[in-house]
Amino acid sequence: MTRAGTTEQRAVMRARTILRAAEGAAHVEIGEELGVSVQTVLLWRSQFKEQGLAGLANAPRPGRPRTYGREAREQILASTLTRPEATTHWSRARLAMQVGVSPSTVGRVWAEGRLKPHRAKTSQYSRDPQLTAKITDVVGLYRAPPERASRSTRRPRSRRSTGPSRCRRCGRGRWSGTPTTTRATAP
Repeated sequence: MTRAGTTEQRAVMRARTILRAAEGAAHVEIGEELGVSVQTVLLWRSQFKEQGLAGLANAPRPGRPRTYGREAREQILASTLTRPEATTHWSRARLAMQVGVSPSTVGRVWAEGRLKPHRAKTSQYSRDPQLTAKITDVVGLYRAPPERASRSTRRPRSRRSTGPSRCRRCGRGRWSGTPTTTRATAP
């Protein structure tokens, strides 16, 4: 969790706090290393002690509950991926009128799903009649993965060689594009 490149930094800080505490480091030392106060260290240690890993997650914030339910969000997502009539892409206002919600609700759903249909360079619309069900399944798995699920992120290898190599023409050695032969310099 602390080494993954996609983990939120606040979650990494909380996990590092617990790991350092498990190693026996003092509260003050942990706070100085991670750049947080001693109270923050004590807070996350107590949360972890009481609730385990679930205690390191963000607590629900107070505020007004959502006005629109899951069905409205699914309808917004499905409509976003279908082609609108007589235009190239959906705007917040146009989609809001189509679905029957406010433009700000459409904007929130797009932000949650990281959708930016106005910035797409090509049209990406699906003709699949079961699109809503498939999107719901994928988003549900992403937001709440099963207990023993693991994420694998594999990055493509670079074509550029980083190791030593030989020039095919003259046979001289090179390291990352820099010649290994040196010129004699005057003292």
